[in-house]
Amino acid sequence: MAPAGTIVVLDFFATWCGPCKPQLDELATVQDAVGDAVAFRSITSETDRESIRSFWRQHGGSWPVLLDPDLTAARKYGVEGLPTTVVIDDVGTVQWRHTGLAGAGAVRTAVEDAID
Repeated sequence: MAPAGTIVVLDFFATWCGPCKPQLDELATVQDAVGDAVAFRSITSETDRESIRSFWRQHGGSWPVLLDPDLTAARKYGVEGLPTTVVIDDVGTVQWRHTGLAGAGAVRTAVEDAID
């Protein structure tokens, strides 16, 4: 997923999820601020690759989208609704999880706390 020792931000989303679209904008703002020090990944349980590509072209960030059709990652990270944002520190510990629209400030604070 990302090299060991990297801070990771996971974004669980779906193409049909209304709040997932503005959440991607918030995450892009954070990515612009923190640069390559943090790996961003978006994860969906959907399997229609063309729908995902179309959504991503319109609303997506500059990071990879991972498919989780059997919800393995969603269960591992305690996803109960969408969008869910998870910040994982450089040793693999979940430092922050938020369900719903999380502003760029909250995500950036969580990332900065994970870096410290």
